[in-house]
Amino acid sequence: MHFLRKLTSWPFLRQVVLYGIFGASAAGVDFLLFLGLRQLGLSLLIANLISVNTGIAISFVCNAFLNFRRTDALLRRAAVFFCVGWLGLALSSLILTLGVSHWGMPEVWVKAASIVVVAAFQFTLNKLVTFRVAWGGGGVTAPGELASPADSGATLSIDGQAELADSTAQSATPGESADSGAARP
Repeated sequence: MHFLRKLTSWPFLRQVVLYGIFGASAAGVDFLLFLGLRQLGLSLLIANLISVNTGIAISFVCNAFLNFRRTDALLRRAAVFFCVGWLGLALSSLILTLGVSHWGMPEVWVKAASIVVVAAFQFTLNKLVTFRVAWGGGGVTAPGELASPADSGATLSIDGQAELADSTAQSATPGESADSGAARP
């Protein structure tokens, strides 16, 4: 029941919708760039390689900064995002090969089905792996998620309890002692 409640919560639906919008936009750029590169005379596979990777890059930037709001460890997250994108490409190719070549299904229907399967696969991996919270500090915490104790200046004790750092020493103004509040000579 908890899973179902979380699945239908607003932050989750927001992420799914934005992921779809950004993915569709990136796919549009991929498609148009592919057509343009082919018109310029690039080979089929080189044009596809450039356009697909451009689409993945656009999707990563939009999802990192606007959707999941995870900007820490950006290069590591980008590397994982690209790997997920390439896994999606491989999965799509497998589905197309099986559906069209082995089962004799119409390629338009197989392609449509592969888009749904691959989008769900990639969203799940990106949400759970690429944009998980615990990838270093300095990033923005997504709405509705708690920041780590390190983000709040707290430390974890041996028994796992969060302890706030002594803020009086940090808040003393120049010339004041944090202990007495008196000005230094």
